Amino acid sequence: MTRLRRFVVNAGLKGCLLTLLVAVAVGFAIRKDVEMGLWGYTVGVLVCTACVAYLFRDVLVEHFAVTGVVMNVLLLVALLVGIVGRRWLPQDEAWFRIAAAAFLGTYLGCYFWLMSDERITVKR
Repeated sequence: MTRLRRFVVNAGLKGCLLTLLVAVAVGFAIRKDVEMGLWGYTVGVLVCTACVAYLFRDVLVEHFAVTGVVMNVLLLVALLVGIVGRRWLPQDEAWFRIAAAAFLGTYLGCYFWLMSDERITVKR
């Protein structure tokens, strides 16, 4: 529970709201995956990649300033690909949905493990 509390303190209101927004989007995606019969794969990949991100927490913390920039750029690129690429990307294909789950799981995992680490203290 202390890790979750540290995450809330370090991420702040903005970070928690953005995480909640991404979680809602993931929820809608999983609902579609249930309809397609892929939820076992996408949820499994999502959870596994979020947990595997724990192994990289030391690197993330050691390069905190760069990590924030890289993660923000990756999220922006993913949003642009999701919005602009709707026309060209096969969003109903299994491989695409599993890859998207892997990206989101990794992103959310890295963000959580980084912002909940005891070595990180964000001054407000």
